[in-house]
Amino acid sequence: MSSFIVSLVLGGLFFLYEYKVRKHDTKGELFYGIALLLFGVLIAAVAVFISKFFGPALFESDDLIDIVAVLFLIVSFAAGALLFFLEYFFTKGKCDDESIYLKTLWGGVRHEKWNDLISAEYNTSGSYYKLKFQSGATIKINTIMKGVGGVLEIIESKGYDF
Repeated sequence: MSSFIVSLVLGGLFFLYEYKVRKHDTKGELFYGIALLLFGVLIAAVAVFISKFFGPALFESDDLIDIVAVLFLIVSFAAGALLFFLEYFFTKGKCDDESIYLKTLWGGVRHEKWNDLISAEYNTSGSYYKLKFQSGATIKINTIMKGVGGVLEIIESKGYDF
């Protein structure tokens, strides 16, 4: 029951943050806000906590399953924190009435004109907008990025509806 309440509270906070981000005017800039960086720090702190309190027990345990489980938790949380840090520092973009530019560590640089947009859809499971262009390029805009509201206004003015 308590995990349900925690999930409900965290979901509500995420919804409020996402709503606030959409309303935030960034003058055409696309970037992740400080919340993503803080979440990465929180996940890194969990990895350190697990390492500090459960790590020493690894040297005393003879049970391979315990050792693998603790190592998996440490590596998973550390990798998750690293991914959040990389997203925060290396994802930047810009959009105006003519075009959209997005640079990510994973997909490289994409610069496309709005007139070449052939489809726009919202992915509910990944919480991002997927934009396809005539060149074959695909741009994915996460809903928690600052400036996503401006992108949505432009897309909707082109006749696409979510």
